[in-house]
Amino acid sequence: MGGIQENLKTGKVDLAINVQFHQDPFPDFQTRVLCHSQLLAVLSHTHPLARKSALTSRDLLPEPLFLLNTQGLHRAGEQQEMVLRLFDRQIRREPIQYIPDVETILLLAAANQGIGLVPDYAPALSLFRDKVKVLPLEETGTPVVVAAQWDPKNPNPSLPLLLSEL
Repeated sequence: MGGIQENLKTGKVDLAINVQFHQDPFPDFQTRVLCHSQLLAVLSHTHPLARKSALTSRDLLPEPLFLLNTQGLHRAGEQQEMVLRLFDRQIRREPIQYIPDVETILLLAAANQGIGLVPDYAPALSLFRDKVKVLPLEETGTPVVVAAQWDPKNPNPSLPLLLSEL
């Protein structure tokens, strides 16, 4: 994802569709929010919490967690701020490991190594439905925002046409 934003900044791409981690990722670019998604918890079918119908941040506090590694995509400290918001600033006892891809998070969860938190739009979720239990998170209030970004000064005549389709 970091490469997408870098290509947008350098003009190698005309339009980027990416996860937005803060309100104004690039003040010189236009942004259009495409959708809001939620984080889902993925865990082994044998995990004690797999019997529940939904998980809370309190359920997750003592568990090892796997999150997507988003460093380099946004301003320093935002990854930590997202975790603090998710856990309402409560102190965690177990580590959070930042993993570069959803598939590895799902494999680790299936192997009962911890609980993964992934966005509900992740295509790999359907491939792992028989290997992991997928549960919604209650009371988190931390949506995943997917947005399109572009440079309004971009001279590409196709860009307005593409934007009208979005």
